[in-house]
Amino acid sequence: MTKRKNSKFSVCKKIPLNYKNLWGAKKDKIKAVKVISRKIIRFSMYNLLIKFKQCLKNFYTNIHEQKFKGMFKLCMRSWAKTLDKFISFSESRLDVILYRVGFVLSLHQARQFINHGHLLVNDIRVYLPSTKIYRNYLISFSKNNIVFKRAMFLNIYSRLCYRSTLSHLEVNYKLLNIIFLWDPDFKNTFFPINTKYSLIPRFYK
Repeated sequence: MTKRKNSKFSVCKKIPLNYKNLWGAKKDKIKAVKVISRKIIRFSMYNLLIKFKQCLKNFYTNIHEQKFKGMFKLCMRSWAKTLDKFISFSESRLDVILYRVGFVLSLHQARQFINHGHLLVNDIRVYLPSTKIYRNYLISFSKNNIVFKRAMFLNIYSRLCYRSTLSHLEVNYKLLNIIFLWDPDFKNTFFPINTKYSLIPRFYK
């Protein structure tokens, strides 16, 4: 798992707008931040690019800068658009897929469940959250762990009302099975943090 160098809540507070709960914590645990009126500061283009990059990096569990940069550099060599390739690469990870379908409350919880060996990919137990999922791969859960499945149903009941399920995933909520249909792109991917992600590749040019 990604080591937390800073407090989880301090990372959440850096995110703009009302979406603050990256870690699935209870509302009473996140302390409110006092709003202080300051003089309006005009940011340069470089500062704006850093803010856009930080929003995307924090959404994917605050990826380390060196790894995030390496992923973007690798995606820039592809024939496809850099951002589309990066989203396709990130959204095909096992932990991100669990979060997208609403089985977990946060990406941090998804990584915890995978590390404990509750997930099966094509009937093979996996322990790596960054496992690459390809087309027509079947994701299922261990049949013996009844307590774990009960927690999954509680997460689905509490989050499914406002969690958007993407079209590239086929989900059976009764059997708790997921089929990965195809690689998504940026246009068909929902992000709760609304910002100009298309400008992020300019930061690494």
